[in-house]
Amino acid sequence: MKKRFDITESSLTPNQLIRYLLKARVDLLWNGGIGTYVKSRAESDLDARDKSNDPIRVHGAELRCRVVGEGGNLGLTQLGRVEYNLAGGICFTDFIDNAGGVNCSDAEVNIKILLNQLMESGELTEKGRGKQLHIMTDEVSSLVLENNYRQAQAINLMQHQAVRRNFEYVRVMEGLTERGYLDRSLEFLPDDEEIQQRLTRHQGLTSPELSVLTSYVKGALKESLSRVDFQDSYMTREMFTAFPERLVSKYGEALRGHRLRREIVATQIANNMINNMGISFVSRIGETTGASRPQIAHAYIGARDIFSMEEHLDTLRSLDGKVPAETLKEMNMDLIRLVSRTTRWLLRNRRDKLDLGAEVPQYRKALAALMKDWESIVHGEALKDWEQATKLLVREGVDEQMAGFFAATHQLYALMSIVEVASLTGESTSRVASVLFEVGERLHMHWFSRQMHEYQAASQWEALARESLQDDLNWQQAAIAMGVVNEGGGKSSIDSLLDRWLEKHDALVQRWMQMQAEIRASNTRDLSIYTVAIRELMDLAQSSLGTAARLGQASGKR
Repeated sequence: MKKRFDITESSLTPNQLIRYLLKARVDLLWNGGIGTYVKSRAESDLDARDKSNDPIRVHGAELRCRVVGEGGNLGLTQLGRVEYNLAGGICFTDFIDNAGGVNCSDAEVNIKILLNQLMESGELTEKGRGKQLHIMTDEVSSLVLENNYRQAQAINLMQHQAVRRNFEYVRVMEGLTERGYLDRSLEFLPDDEEIQQRLTRHQGLTSPELSVLTSYVKGALKESLSRVDFQDSYMTREMFTAFPERLVSKYGEALRGHRLRREIVATQIANNMINNMGISFVSRIGETTGASRPQIAHAYIGARDIFSMEEHLDTLRSLDGKVPAETLKEMNMDLIRLVSRTTRWLLRNRRDKLDLGAEVPQYRKALAALMKDWESIVHGEALKDWEQATKLLVREGVDEQMAGFFAATHQLYALMSIVEVASLTGESTSRVASVLFEVGERLHMHWFSRQMHEYQAASQWEALARESLQDDLNWQQAAIAMGVVNEGGGKSSIDSLLDRWLEKHDALVQRWMQMQAEIRASNTRDLSIYTVAIRELMDLAQSSLGTAARLGQASGKR
């Protein structure tokens, strides 16, 4: 006992022993009872409001466990949790660790409302109701566990990026405060001075603080979405994810008439969007595009399903413990980035005329064709980067097909423009894709895109500007590809098409290449350089045929 818990004394009082146990060097400290056992150094025992445990309470920084799990309520004060995390520990909050109970109650209420409606209509007897409830027990448990896994994973991923995305999270916090949703001091969230001090120590918001913000962001988003009665059947079927599959398959039509349909749809979309994309996604997309929250939700569902995000996340989950955690986080962030960019594209190009039922299958079909012929469509530097990234993921334990998809996420955003150009020109998506990627190779656009992607934005405005420049680069690459296709026509080889186009536009091509050469030679990187370069590329793109210019009018609107 003395060796295991680093005890030096030969005898201890019960309270002294408990303090040693609390400060033990273990993997997990699990609080499953009543009482507040941990506070911060800045708090007094009076602040903990648990006089009976004053003699045994310790400080967050004194905990030596790797993880704290809270099965009870208020085992730690919020500031105690924050102190523990800042000292290198990992914990969320009691309301996150205990969310399963609340989630289970919500599911139970929603299911019973449906079953009662079925009894009222005569479709179900009381005996049948009891039987259905019993049969669904395990499936409801699985739904609840999945929801809680996704939420904890989201918070963990946000904390992983806490320093890099500090200005985004602070902006979310400020937005909630300005709109009257949040009182920072009441929720023990850091003030501006504390945030700056942490940044000097390379620390951002902790998991307990991000847990609080996640709760508030979800609540505000649910409230906003519940005001909208989504009529699109593609959107309303999101409510099915709140119910066991057995219930959906048997009473799908009755579910559409659920008394809480609007609220359930809003809740499921909000939870899914925040769990998958993070707390700053909606506000950032809104600032970039000017779209409303319902419009963002609509476009997000489309982007999510085009790239089968849910299926890929399930696969990532299956790799827990088999692939290094850092690798899984990077893969998750690559997927988030792809879905985020696609959401922006849909908002800028479809917004109020997005037909998910028709367009999602169209893009998914094009994506399947693209991935099937990927190695013959992509060339040069982009292909080398993809091959290297794929091999690295396979070495880490990722299945080769899955590794190929994730290694391609940086280029797969081009799918949207490929389908658009194919539709406007009548060419096949594979031919348009080959032209587009060859344009990128000849004009070194892949390298240029990587430079912007790796640029570390220092503020919210820089981050938004970088995103806009990335979108502009993609549009111009698509416009040039369309110009190449239209100028060449027929069955000419792609190399000959590019050769003729480059020769025709040689003066502007040389200006673009010279600017890239100067960027490569310079040690300085800032957005003004990329902005000027993109403007040069715009001249080159607009010098193509009038049809390419029309592409800009159709898909480059802001």
